[in-house]
Amino acid sequence: MTKRPDMQSTPTNHDLKNGLDIEEALLQFNELITEDLPGPSYFVEAIRNWRQFFFLSISSIEENEFPPLTKCWNELYERYKESFSDECFIASCVLADFQFGNEKLSFAERIQGQKILADGLQSVMDFAAQIAHSRLGVYQIVKVDGEFLTLKEFFTDNVISVFHMLENPEKGQVCLARVLCNGDHSFLFGDSHCWPSENHSHIFNMLIDKIAFYCLETPYKNRQSILPSQYERFMKMSGPYWMSIVGETDYFADVLMPDFYEDINEDFR
Repeated sequence: MTKRPDMQSTPTNHDLKNGLDIEEALLQFNELITEDLPGPSYFVEAIRNWRQFFFLSISSIEENEFPPLTKCWNELYERYKESFSDECFIASCVLADFQFGNEKLSFAERIQGQKILADGLQSVMDFAAQIAHSRLGVYQIVKVDGEFLTLKEFFTDNVISVFHMLENPEKGQVCLARVLCNGDHSFLFGDSHCWPSENHSHIFNMLIDKIAFYCLETPYKNRQSILPSQYERFMKMSGPYWMSIVGETDYFADVLMPDFYEDINEDFR
């Protein structure tokens, strides 16, 4: 299995606060966006665009350009920074899924029209559009073929072939992942989490309970009363909930609710 590249794009806010020189930070950033990376070209292109996108987001957070975004990032990053192998799982949820302000737009949606991007970083703008439309999903692995997996998604029943860098994936496992597409190619993006196949029914029923509570407008009757669009809405809104499920090291810690983002927005109304 090819070693997965570090998804982190740039010296982060805590690096800069701890005295990293700006010139040194820029040198590190240049190294990160030009280094040789493993994987197919469409995957490498996405990682490089992610790193530039992440650099812009950290700058915005440091300047507190959007207070709800800053609060959301600080709370989740501080709680889960040690739980994931890189910051991509946390950052992609906050930057792509958390919609805030009167416009109810995510950072990825807001940045697409910025002049700094339009003048020279079209590929980053395209990436921002891709990740803005992405979300977490729960899949079952139906085939393992080297560096490619065939996944079937819960509730939508969509079947997709993706490039991956998971360690020892197995057919039947249930996988929590964010899938990105670059042209005709799809790949797992950032940290993914797999459960044994025997957990399928438990996770499926848990999803039914959560979707019925948070996304159904009428009382739950049966499996058919949950539409794919309602599942997709739940997965888009529930990143912090999943962080607390797969990333919490303290067994007795509180699980974050799927409406965590809405609670953040309430603080700024």
